[in-house]
Amino acid sequence: MAAITSAQTGLSNVTSTWVGGVIPVEGDNVTIALGHTVTITGTHIWGNDTATAALTIAGSCIFSTVANTD
Repeated sequence: MAAITSAQTGLSNVTSTWVGGVIPVEGDNVTIALGHTVTITGTHIWGNDTATAALTIAGSCIFSTVANTD
């Protein structure tokens, strides 16, 4: 499990969107930083338990209108 933060506005499945160029995977805790907008482009399973927030949104999170998203 890792803590992954957005590096810039972008698509959730693109490496340049994330600090370190690492796309978050199952078990990671994800933060969308202030001023960034991340578009969710598919199904992502983030977080590893129900007691910890898997997604922290300080910026914006939107869902793609052309991809199946969960």
